[in-house]
Amino acid sequence: MNKVPVLFVFSCCLSIWASAQPSKMGILRYNILPANTSNKAVKATDLLEVNYRMSVASTDSLLTETFTANQPVHIPVKHPSFKEIFLKIKPEDRLEIVISADSFYKHTMGQPLPAYLNRGDSLLFYMKVYDVMSAADLMNKQSKADKEAILQDSAAMASFLKVYPEVIQTKRGVYLIKIKEGNGRQPSVADSVVIKYKAYLFTGKVVDKSKEPGYQFMIGTKSVIPGLEEAIRYLKEGSRYKVVIPYLLAYGPDGYGDVPPFTSLVFDLELLKVK
Repeated sequence: MNKVPVLFVFSCCLSIWASAQPSKMGILRYNILPANTSNKAVKATDLLEVNYRMSVASTDSLLTETFTANQPVHIPVKHPSFKEIFLKIKPEDRLEIVISADSFYKHTMGQPLPAYLNRGDSLLFYMKVYDVMSAADLMNKQSKADKEAILQDSAAMASFLKVYPEVIQTKRGVYLIKIKEGNGRQPSVADSVVIKYKAYLFTGKVVDKSKEPGYQFMIGTKSVIPGLEEAIRYLKEGSRYKVVIPYLLAYGPDGYGDVPPFTSLVFDLELLKVK
């Protein structure tokens, strides 16, 4: 992961560090690098869509960043620490801010300075602004993106399932593809089960798998995602199935870890033991 350089060198002559004296919010200095591609005015009620890096200014130690995953965040223009600066920028601008760490954690985070920082440290933020939008615009944008993600997931599921001649659908909509039928007990509420599994996306990317000698949990305790528990109730001890779980019965619209939002999952599942 790339670290943020303490000082940024740009050829643009309009790039000028401002505010030599600390502000009320602890801003030590800031630098706007204008893109000159937009005249869109920024309002205090707007949101900024940005990728950012945050580092300790004196040591160049990277604390967090969003560029690598390319997952822009949406920051209110009326940010507790950066409002006066945000009101001056436009889409496509780049921005550097050096702020007192004590002030940032007090006014923005609402918490004491974390142990890995020292009193007197300053933080360096580098931001790339992609868009300026109202809350309504953001909701509309997210709604369109969500619908597109759902359509793509449905298409991927249909393509995955069509190669299997026999697919069973449970009452809640989980798809079961039999590999081997067991002849043991079928679990019910309050039974403890031991399973072996590998979970992956339709692309084949593995996102989780059980460790030896298997994963044990009790049915009905919400220890696993709803779709997995639903599938297990249809299996007999000793069964091996391929299970397709729709996103609503997996991690839903939020996703989790390596599972993106609105993403269905495939499980290679074996029910080892019912107790």
